[in-house]
Amino acid sequence: LGASLLFEGDHVSLDTQVKAASGLVQVKAENGIALGEHAVLDVSGRVMNFAGDTVVSDAGGISLVTTHGDIASHQDAVIDVSAPAVTAASGSLTLSAANGAVDLQSAPVVNRFAQSTGGSVTVDVAQADNVQALLPPLSGFHESQSWRARNGDITLTQDSNVQANSIEFSSDSGSLTVNGKARFSGNEPGFIYSRFSNPTVAMFEQRMI
Repeated sequence: LGASLLFEGDHVSLDTQVKAASGLVQVKAENGIALGEHAVLDVSGRVMNFAGDTVVSDAGGISLVTTHGDIASHQDAVIDVSAPAVTAASGSLTLSAANGAVDLQSAPVVNRFAQSTGGSVTVDVAQADNVQALLPPLSGFHESQSWRARNGDITLTQDSNVQANSIEFSSDSGSLTVNGKARFSGNEPGFIYSRFSNPTVAMFEQRMI
């Protein structure tokens, strides 16, 4: 429980199960990361029994970072940062391909229970259209979402439906247009931040009702 695992290389391909309950799995590459058909990255929390007492642990974190190249996953690959019970928190996911793209064929497992808290995602990619493509499969992260595009304009449509306690969009160049909803969950007021050279925010909700 709480183990930390690191896989590092020029190009890293994983096609097996990697489990670190409530721990940290890091993959670092120079020229791309590939998750195969049998890949399972699992840092989900656990429910354990110690001397008759039930103990629940929060989920851990997964970080996939490549300097060049893409991050790609097979449709059967599993990324699991879920909480094991409503009393535990979901984990975090970092996807960084600053000079490439992130292609997720299956959505990560974040919330096994509707009442689970937590869940943070950070995305850093080369092109803005990649951000827009990743919004639906990564919509389950409700604690915080951070999106960075190195190039291009980001447009949030009616189908984007971004919802988290904290939402951040940034780009090295480009603009932000919000035609859909950026909503905040939880009991406290949320936070939205955009860092653009030419920001254009048409509409967003500062708090979810």
